[in-house]
Amino acid sequence: MHEIELVERYTAYLKDRGVEFYENGFPMFKSEWFINNKPLVIAPFNKRQYYRQNKQYISICYFGKDEHLYPRLDKVFEEIEILKEYHSVCMMDVSISPLMLGEVQRMNLLLNLLFICVIAVNDIKIIPSFRTGDLETMFLLIKSVGNSKYWIMGTIGTQQIRSNSFYEYLFRAKCLFINPGRLLSYGRPNSKTVKCLDDYGIECVVYKDFRNLSYSKEVYYV
Repeated sequence: MHEIELVERYTAYLKDRGVEFYENGFPMFKSEWFINNKPLVIAPFNKRQYYRQNKQYISICYFGKDEHLYPRLDKVFEEIEILKEYHSVCMMDVSISPLMLGEVQRMNLLLNLLFICVIAVNDIKIIPSFRTGDLETMFLLIKSVGNSKYWIMGTIGTQQIRSNSFYEYLFRAKCLFINPGRLLSYGRPNSKTVKCLDDYGIECVVYKDFRNLSYSKEVYYV
């Protein structure tokens, strides 16, 4: 997969669908794309077949290792019809970290945003992701997405908040500037993350991840 080629492909597709872009190449989200009610379950795309619940109650997410996510970026146009069967789709989660070069952070954020825009213009409700790297990517995310009642986060991406004051500072900045009405958490967040959310009055709705659902026998094994 060539990231620049993929960005160009996504952008051309979205412009043909009437999506507007900022001068920096980031898309302008539309408020009607976002979910109006929360899903009952959040399921990873590659584990969706194991879930008992009806598809109309399940939101598909993309939390995992980057090497497992890249194929989804490339195949999104082939998988639109699959995704239409579900309640909604969460924003792609290709890694973004403040330790990365700024150019890499911006590229990965742009890919994540363009991917979910492709989903949205096909009349599938979406949930934007709370994941960013440095402050620049946070403000790029805020400008592009705008206001959404619901946001999603994966708890793996918040683990360093537990012991790293810089990561806590960045997370608190997101809480302050994004200020989501409700933050949906795929997996249980640690106590430090919960404390940050409580300090800003952000409601956190916790969903069991696939591993924990498996232990509780709420999903099938084939």
